[in-house]
Amino acid sequence: MKSLRSKFLLSTATLGLAISLAPASANAAITVTTAKIEAGILTVSGGSTTGTLITLDGSFSTGIVSKKYNFSITNYLPADCIVDLFVSGQPVFPVVIANCGPDGVTPRGPWSNLAIYLADDVVEHNGSAYRALPNPSTNTNKNPTAGTSVTFWELFVSKGSPGAVGALGPAGATGATGAGATGATGATGASGATGSTGAGAAGATGATGTAGATGATGDAGATGAQGDAGATGAQGVAGATGAQGDAGATGAQGDAGATGAQGDAGATGAQGDAGATGAQGDAGATGAQGVQGDTGATGAQGVQGDTGATGAQGVQGDTGATGAQGVQGDTGATGAQGVQGDTGATGAQGVQGDTG
Repeated sequence: MKSLRSKFLLSTATLGLAISLAPASANAAITVTTAKIEAGILTVSGGSTTGTLITLDGSFSTGIVSKKYNFSITNYLPADCIVDLFVSGQPVFPVVIANCGPDGVTPRGPWSNLAIYLADDVVEHNGSAYRALPNPSTNTNKNPTAGTSVTFWELFVSKGSPGAVGALGPAGATGATGAGATGATGATGASGATGSTGAGAAGATGATGTAGATGATGDAGATGAQGDAGATGAQGVAGATGAQGDAGATGAQGDAGATGAQGDAGATGAQGDAGATGAQGDAGATGAQGVQGDTGATGAQGVQGDTGATGAQGVQGDTGATGAQGVQGDTGATGAQGVQGDTGATGAQGVQGDTG
C-alpha cells in the first residue's frame, strides 16, 4: 500500500488537498472533512457511522462522539504524508495529509570532528556530501567515510571522477627582450715575456696588454611548458531555493489587430407583426381658392335628396271664406337645373402619422 499510495503524494499533499486513497466503496463508515498540518499541529477530523473509538497510524486514539471524531496532534509528521485511520470491524482507511512534505536538509559545510550534527544535516568530506541519519546517540566525531559510521551518515552526493586533462593551450607570444646586464669584464691578458737580459742595462718592462672585449649578451631562456590543468572540484551542496521575485510590470498593450473581413449577411428574419396604426395627423390648412374654371356641362340629374323634416305646425289662421273653385291651370314646364356650384379646393395632405 505504501508504494502504491506514494504515487499520489506529490499531486495531493503539495497542493494542500486532503484526499482519501481508499476506493469509494472500501470504507463507507469513515469520512474525512479535514486532514492537514498547520503551525506544527496535525488535524484530522470527520465522521464514522460505526464504533466508539478510532485510531490513527496505530499510535493515537480518540473517541467517536455523536458519530464525529477529531485528532489534534502536536509535532507529528507522517513519514510519507499519509495516515491510516482504523475503526474496529472496518478496513484501514488511508488519508493524504495536506500541507505536508518531507523535512529539508541543513547545509553545515565541511565536516568537523568537534561539531554535533543532527538528522538531515549535510556536510562535505573528501569531495563528497553526506547526510546525517536519525540516531539516538550523539553524532559527534563520527567520520562519514569510516565504516563504523554507517548508522550516522549516508552518502548524499558522491565525489565526481577527475575530469579529462584539458588540451594544451597555444604557446604564448614571445616576451620582449629584457635589458640584459653588461657582461663581465674579460680576463686581463697575460703579461708579455720578460726580455732576455741584455748584456747592457736591464730592458724596460713590457707594456700592459689591452683589456679584453665585452662578452656578447646571452640568449633569452626558453619559455617553460604549461602545467597540467587541476582536477575539477566536487559539486557543492545545492543552496536553499531563493524567494520568488516580484512580478514583472505589465507589458504595453499590443497594437489593435486588423479588422476581420465582413461575414456573410445573415438570413432575413421573419417579418414582425404590423405596428399599431399611428394617430391621424392634424388637418392641413385650407388651400387658396383656385381660379374658377369654365362652367362645365350640365351634369345628369342628381339623386333626389332626402325629404327635409316637416316644419313646425304654424299657427292656424282664421278660416277664410271659401273661394270659388278656380279653373285648373296648365302644368308649367319644368325649370332648368340650376348651375352646379364650384367644387371646393382639396385640403392639404395631413401630416403622416408615426408608423406603428
